[in-house]
Amino acid sequence: TKKAKSISPPVLARPEQLPLSDPNFSWEKFEAFCHEFVSSLENVEEVHHYGKRGNFQRGIDLVAKLRDGRKWVFQCKQRKKFTPAQARKAVSATTYKADRYILLLTCEATIDVRDEIAKHSDWNLWDVRDISMNVRNLPEDVARSLVETHFGSAWRVTFLGLAASMPFIS
Repeated sequence: TKKAKSISPPVLARPEQLPLSDPNFSWEKFEAFCHEFVSSLENVEEVHHYGKRGNFQRGIDLVAKLRDGRKWVFQCKQRKKFTPAQARKAVSATTYKADRYILLLTCEATIDVRDEIAKHSDWNLWDVRDISMNVRNLPEDVARSLVETHFGSAWRVTFLGLAASMPFIS
């Protein structure tokens, strides 16, 4: 008898990155996404916007209070490209006091930008790849809600590989 060949399932490549740079994804939508994303992170107790557009925001957009009492602040930077000079300016313009400062970028960070941020021990940078990976690492129900709310059901399926949640019927 001939041995049956096993057929490998097709490769279904999922996009690595959320569409944070999409032209239809406005700055306001990006900041709303960031607010909900940061609220979803482990150990975050509460998050609020620091002021509104036009206010002097002391270099930040979001303030997160952690369960252990520390305070993290976030700058939401929607850019097609982000340079080391822009990174230096973001750091120097920040006067708000916090335990940790995080830049959230819609684009991919270059090594020069990462090296610039690394000069500041209390600063981190999460680019589109980092944000996307962090979303995938959230609990499934949280990731599902976040992606569907901000990008739609097609992105929930495409990016997370999750079908619509079904009600449980006994």
